[in-house]
Amino acid sequence: MLVRVKQYFINNFEQLFVLTILLSVTIINYYVPYKLAFLNFYFIPVLVASYFLGKNNTMFGALLCIFWVILIVFLSPTSFLFEQTQFSLFFNIVAWASFLLLAGGIIGKLQEQNKHLIQRHKEQSDALFSRLSTHLSVSADLSSELDFDSLFNLIVHKLSEAMKAERTSLYLIDEKNQEVWTRAAEQIEDIRLPLGNGICGKVAETGKIINVKDAWTLPYFNREFDLKHNFRTKAMICMPINNRAGKRMGIIQVINKVDGGFFCKEDEKFLKGLLSQVAIALENSFLMDELELSFESSIRTLSATVDARHPLTAGHSLRVTEYSLLVAEEMKLGKKDQEVIKYAAILHDIGKIAVKDSVLLKNGQFSDEERAEMNIHPAKTMAILEKFYFPENLQEVPFVAACHHEKINGEGYPQGLKGDQFPLGSKILAVADVFDALTSPRDYPKYDGNEILNFTAMPLARAMGILENERGSHFDSNVVDAFLRILPQALERHRGTHFSDEYIDDYYESIADMTTIEAQPTKARSNS
Repeated sequence: MLVRVKQYFINNFEQLFVLTILLSVTIINYYVPYKLAFLNFYFIPVLVASYFLGKNNTMFGALLCIFWVILIVFLSPTSFLFEQTQFSLFFNIVAWASFLLLAGGIIGKLQEQNKHLIQRHKEQSDALFSRLSTHLSVSADLSSELDFDSLFNLIVHKLSEAMKAERTSLYLIDEKNQEVWTRAAEQIEDIRLPLGNGICGKVAETGKIINVKDAWTLPYFNREFDLKHNFRTKAMICMPINNRAGKRMGIIQVINKVDGGFFCKEDEKFLKGLLSQVAIALENSFLMDELELSFESSIRTLSATVDARHPLTAGHSLRVTEYSLLVAEEMKLGKKDQEVIKYAAILHDIGKIAVKDSVLLKNGQFSDEERAEMNIHPAKTMAILEKFYFPENLQEVPFVAACHHEKINGEGYPQGLKGDQFPLGSKILAVADVFDALTSPRDYPKYDGNEILNFTAMPLARAMGILENERGSHFDSNVVDAFLRILPQALERHRGTHFSDEYIDDYYESIADMTTIEAQPTKARSNS
């Protein structure tokens, strides 16, 4: 009970405060002998009410005061008569009442306006703070993403949230083909439009902002998407994205406010500020892509130089890279691991730079000394790559590349690592490296345990038999399984180039024959 009473007083403090003052003035006025002189004290509760309660409540309080004074005048007129006539008394009461109402009304009105002004400023400040927070959040998120595909999706998602829009599209300008292009989740290929076509094409061509309440009213708006997807484009802002040099990079298209309204000038200003951060993020991503291409180009050139030392190993590192990435993708490895495997595969034989030509180019079986010379190349690969600068996400490249001749059973080289002592990436490289060695023409001893096989490409069926036989000892079983699953894809990619049609078809025929042979005993048993 006491708690409820306390809460009531807290919630209604302003009204109770004014009422207390009014009652106090009324009681005092009742006992004051010369009441006319005390009438101005009624301004106190009226002015206080105007500050706390607003104009309407103030006017009601003023009328209540006037009614009370008139009642006292009616009951005790002599207490107001002080050397004046009844007319003078009436005139004074009317003047006093008028000023009381006027003071209450004016002060109340000013206070209400002041409250509304303060509230409006507060709402504007809150909105400004909210947009500033959103701007900072979007800027932080975009600046932390350098991968183009991820950045593309992030821009669309973040701008939809920030603008409270149903849909956002990002179009980039292709100057070479004079087109704008974008990506859609339901499309496999990019969507491309000529410059000048449609709303985005016009903005890309002119650089002018288009902000409309209903896009269907524009003669150059293409309704095909809306009709196909049961969508209705109404409010739309289409704005160019300019880099720091003022060059147009793309266009952002924001469609339909979630609340059903339209985009105002403040929305335009806000979006323009966000697009300055979008432009910076896109430029950084493009720059990173260029740096990666430059880095990869240098790496591939270096690798090709090593492969080119021997005429029959040209393209070996690139094929090993391709096979390894197919396996890594099949095994659902993350992007970082795939990047490490890619560069490790490209560079896995870089240590052969340190191998003498007399050994590397030898046509025939290696002596023990020559085999030892050849076997130093993984360690040399490690030593060379450790001198490279690799970014943080590629720090494992030297070790992964150097372990491609290690074996699961610990009988590999250069360190004799086994099991989990060397990374999965190296185990993938091991399978890809041996497969390419077995299926490529060579004029030095081919891999088959320790024996020389021949100097031409080994038949695919025999090569795959070696991989199967070596699983669990040389190769990781899971990697071999994954390699078997991607083999058809790998063969088709190189059909007519590295592998002849006959070479691949012979493999498929041998598999079919083997399946037939294996099925015959089963059939015989079922008949007996």
